[in-house]
Amino acid sequence: MQPLSPEAQARLAAFRRAESPDDEVAARCLVALERRVAEHVAEPAANRRRFIAPVAAVLTLAAGLALAVQWVVTTGAREAEAEVAAPYHSGAP
Repeated sequence: MQPLSPEAQARLAAFRRAESPDDEVAARCLVALERRVAEHVAEPAANRRRFIAPVAAVLTLAAGLALAVQWVVTTGAREAEAEVAAPYHSGAP
């Protein structure tokens, strides 16, 4: 890339001065931008806190359901074992 000629540099500087906002406008825009960024950063934390209770409730219900299913399966297996073993433990010929 070739460096700009002095004439082109002067025209570019004049264009920047003419098209750039003054300091007051730039400061207001910067403050507004910082406020929007701060709101955006704080928003996900609030959303996470709002969803913690429902997620915890769903996980608790899922764990309870898993334990209930396990209990039913193991209880059914014990009853089946008892039915199969009972004739052999009765002592009858």
